[in-house]
Amino acid sequence: MKAFCLSLALLLALPAHADDFRKQKIEAASAHAFDVATTGAGLAVGAAESNPLGLLLVPAKLIAYQRIKASPEAEQPGLWAAYEAFGWGAAANNLCVIAQIASGGFAPCLAVGVAAGLVSWAIDSPRRKRAEFDAVCEQAKASNHEITCVWNSAQTIN
Repeated sequence: MKAFCLSLALLLALPAHADDFRKQKIEAASAHAFDVATTGAGLAVGAAESNPLGLLLVPAKLIAYQRIKASPEAEQPGLWAAYEAFGWGAAANNLCVIAQIASGGFAPCLAVGVAAGLVSWAIDSPRRKRAEFDAVCEQAKASNHEITCVWNSAQTIN
């Protein structure tokens, strides 16, 4: 049962990485909403909030979301990916704690959360790099309309 719950936590913690980078904002917000929901569920089953900032993180998450939206477009892919990875990692940790309480066993929940966040970051790398390339290309085209951008393994601008 514990292994099943941990596996479920890892599966749920991994975002459904869409090809359209604009969906990254929705995925990142969903990750943090899932973190908040699983924190509430954990508290409901008797877990204690181990983060000393606790509910103060909710406004911090909203501020971070707004700051990312306001940042330069070329920087946003990496920022959204990091924001999303933190959310999925925290949610995976919470699910692990819930499973640990439910099963009465022991699980390395912090490690599960960190692993889920790192996997989310790694899976998102190709989309993040492409979105960064596209943003830089659009900036270059704004100053020189004759530039053409070609996405390839070298990621060059001609």
